[in-house]
Amino acid sequence: MASDGCQDMPQAQYPIYGVRGWYDYDGSAKSGHQQGNKSSQPVTPYGTDSYANERARMNKNGNTGTWSGPAPRGYLGPEGKNAPPPCREIREAAPAAPPCAVLPGGAKLPLMGLDTKGASEDVIDEALDKGYKHLDCDPLNGNEEAVGLAIKSGTALRSELFVSSTLPARGWNLLPQPHTEGVMAACQSSLASLGLDYLDLYWLPPLEGAPDLLGLWAAMEALVDAGLVRHLGLAHLTLPQIEKIRENCRIKPACLKVELHPLCAQRKLVGVCKRYGLALLAASPLPADQPQHKVIGEVAQACGHSASQVALRWNLQRCVGVLAPGNNTTQVLDSYDALSFTLLDSEKRQIDAIDENRQFATVSFATVSDPEEGGATKPSVVLGYYKN
Repeated sequence: MASDGCQDMPQAQYPIYGVRGWYDYDGSAKSGHQQGNKSSQPVTPYGTDSYANERARMNKNGNTGTWSGPAPRGYLGPEGKNAPPPCREIREAAPAAPPCAVLPGGAKLPLMGLDTKGASEDVIDEALDKGYKHLDCDPLNGNEEAVGLAIKSGTALRSELFVSSTLPARGWNLLPQPHTEGVMAACQSSLASLGLDYLDLYWLPPLEGAPDLLGLWAAMEALVDAGLVRHLGLAHLTLPQIEKIRENCRIKPACLKVELHPLCAQRKLVGVCKRYGLALLAASPLPADQPQHKVIGEVAQACGHSASQVALRWNLQRCVGVLAPGNNTTQVLDSYDALSFTLLDSEKRQIDAIDENRQFATVSFATVSDPEEGGATKPSVVLGYYKN
């Protein structure tokens, strides 16, 4: 199984926010390759008497976090003397609190979010009542007013919600550069429609006319300076584009939204972005035209949940958030129950194996690139025998 930073940790070693992975000193999790034996030695809990000593020891070594086991070992070969130890096969209870990723500054990004495309005010009301805290919007969906009304009529405090919206993708080829005024006006328009004072996150998607990404990013940084936006994110951009922005920006992106599901795992993109400290959100985690895969159906039957819930759980279990479709109330409520169970290691490995690098969603103005472009170059590419 390819390592994508998604091997599980025992339930007893969950970080405080319900995400499995590497522990940072704020109690959050950093996903990384976690293959090999898992140590029984407990992680030093945040806030205990020994925490300060542990932190001092790690800082002396130049590190910023601590892992509860040995260094990553990577792939250990076929079954035999070098095979990894047997994986646990006990279905653990899901954490009581919904999992969150911790963004720069300490804000929590709920990993179970709602894609509000096509959602009515009633559907959003039901989603908020169910427990959804992350609402992802786009002015091109034409329903930001409905989202705003649902927020206003709901019982959740604004501080308990995480609301994101997107820079409109169209029309930038007709506007003069720099785009500072256009970006500011677009954000203010979304805020007015939503009836909010600020957005928790604002996405930069592929834009019509392929305008200067760095110039647009600088204009989005001005939104943070003005207090209109708390964090900035990238949507449906390629790894080379992500790296270009990271290397030339003042405020680094906090999150990436891209199509991710069992048939489109994008392991390299996920792994590299996690190492860059970007949280990952799966857009189109349940493509409408994705055929029902036999393996997902078998796992769903074995664990007693729907195929859609299993597909969502697979992403959640590798520390990737999901934006559940908000087309109707039944689907919204069914998706949320993906938080109620966990997959066995063997079940997750079965689903890992069906990746076909197939993208079903059509993203306007998106650039297509080689999945191996960007990040560290594979040895097979360097040696000249890599094939698509």
